[in-house]
Amino acid sequence: MQTWTSAQATRLGLSDAAYAARFDALTLTLAKSLVVFFVPVIALLFGLLNWRSRRYALEHVTAALHYVSLLLLILPLPYPLVWAPVRLGWVDRSSIDVVWSAITALTLGVYAAWFLRRVYGGSVAATTVKAIAIVTGFYLALIFLYRPLLFFITYALL
Repeated sequence: MQTWTSAQATRLGLSDAAYAARFDALTLTLAKSLVVFFVPVIALLFGLLNWRSRRYALEHVTAALHYVSLLLLILPLPYPLVWAPVRLGWVDRSSIDVVWSAITALTLGVYAAWFLRRVYGGSVAATTVKAIAIVTGFYLALIFLYRPLLFFITYALL
């Protein structure tokens, strides 16, 4: 039984390695464009978590666009924080993704708490819970929506 990608590589007359190189190159290009996918997802989360605020949907979309744009700005910032424990020997190089995800999640969570309190108001406890929900929702959307969407679009375009 062949996998989808092996079958498509055979159909295109490419070796698996050549197909993987083309697939990876297209994935890198599409990944940058598909980041806008997170805007409606985060806007929906903002709307659900702040449904009593009686705001227009466009206000949630604007807030989500701001949050996602900040995500793009802060994503490279934890890089030295991630590599320092590896260079010092505290963390094995194979667990770099876990460290990166933890630092990014913490950064996004702290900003989400501040951002939600500033935009929507509420108590510190309520905005902290909402920030945890936003970060959790972001990672769930990343794993279960964004990555499969990226795969299927890349697969369809090759």
